[in-house]
Amino acid sequence: ADSDNHGRPLLVATTAQFRKLSLSARSTCGLTVDNRILCWGYNGVGQLGDGTTTQRNVPTPIASDLKFTDVAVGSGFGGAPSPGLVLPTGAAQGGVAHACAVSEAANVFCWGWNGNSQAGDFYNSVVLTPTLVPGLSRATGVALGGAYSCATTETMIACWGYNYYGQLGNGTYNDSPVPLPVNYAWP
Repeated sequence: ADSDNHGRPLLVATTAQFRKLSLSARSTCGLTVDNRILCWGYNGVGQLGDGTTTQRNVPTPIASDLKFTDVAVGSGFGGAPSPGLVLPTGAAQGGVAHACAVSEAANVFCWGWNGNSQAGDFYNSVVLTPTLVPGLSRATGVALGGAYSCATTETMIACWGYNYYGQLGNGTYNDSPVPLPVNYAWP
């Protein structure tokens, strides 16, 4: 509701200290100084990673005992979806989001909306808890778009998920449920 909007900054209700924040249209995840991830906001497709679809108005730990070095939240979509884009039934596009993180062991874990396999799970359209993305090792960072994910490793950049506009950078327009290396085109 409009009465919930604030024209000035408000303190987040937590004692946690954050070293990184990542935001989508309706949710936020933060990486704490002790390498834990807390998320809050809208959770209609599990993008808070706590094992539920319950909205949280305070930072809530994800359902994982792992420690992490990076976190990113996908932005959802604005405007009309493109052909091939799979939205959850009844989901507002701005509330469709996913998140990924790099563990201290350099593996990538994702959760949330997975309609185009952007959370790395081939079988479920919604992933409620952090799930290992197969085919990646030695990851150093993650960056997410509306329905696709990318990770940097020690040797490459790899992307997976929605690819209608070629955003996976692999020379095709085909979605990919598995991380594929980005093809570099040097001038």
